[in-house]
Amino acid sequence: MAFFHSPKIPTTDLALYLDGANPKSAPSDGTWKDISGNNRNINVYGSPNIVTLGGARCYELNSTGDRFVANFGDNQYTNNLTFESWIYPAASELTSGDRGCIIQGYAYMSWNKSNNNLSNYWYSTTNQGYHEPGVSMSRQQWHHLLSVWNASTGYLYQYVNGSLVNIVSTVASSGFYYSSLNIGWEGDGRQFAGGFGLIKIYNKALSGAEALECYNNLKSRFGR
Repeated sequence: MAFFHSPKIPTTDLALYLDGANPKSAPSDGTWKDISGNNRNINVYGSPNIVTLGGARCYELNSTGDRFVANFGDNQYTNNLTFESWIYPAASELTSGDRGCIIQGYAYMSWNKSNNNLSNYWYSTTNQGYHEPGVSMSRQQWHHLLSVWNASTGYLYQYVNGSLVNIVSTVASSGFYYSSLNIGWEGDGRQFAGGFGLIKIYNKALSGAEALECYNNLKSRFGR
């Protein structure tokens, strides 16, 4: 009998952990379960399907309205925040619009449809706005995205495939993200098209070493 072994990951202040390859998280019944230990409730909308893309088991969003909603019960207050994802952008978009939502609450991680960039936003921050590293990612390949807002340094750090590619002066002095988060869809114009292999949220700013650890621990699964 084969057993699934979860990868070694940073666990301090881990708020949400969704893994498309772990049958405890994605058990083939159409649900996606939080395995962070917090047992967040995840609602599924549309018809995301568990498939294999680029050699990795994942959830595929291939219809308008496909998404997940993670429920936290109340607003999560933090000035330090890390969003992480493994994504597989589809060959073409499902809808028009500027961005495909990856994680969206009061803070935001998205895929810029026009230039294939990671894009981050956090409302009510210093230097508010969309921040992008200018690193174009290929479609139909797996990519690791990790965004760190660090209140101590006052910067946003953007990582793509294990590399720190952008540092932006912006931070939430009194920040939070919503009691519920959209994953994959913010509206029809911001539908993500493709695969989600993993989604993680930390209520802390991961260090550079931890960011690299997150990438290295799973890169072989996603063909990196």
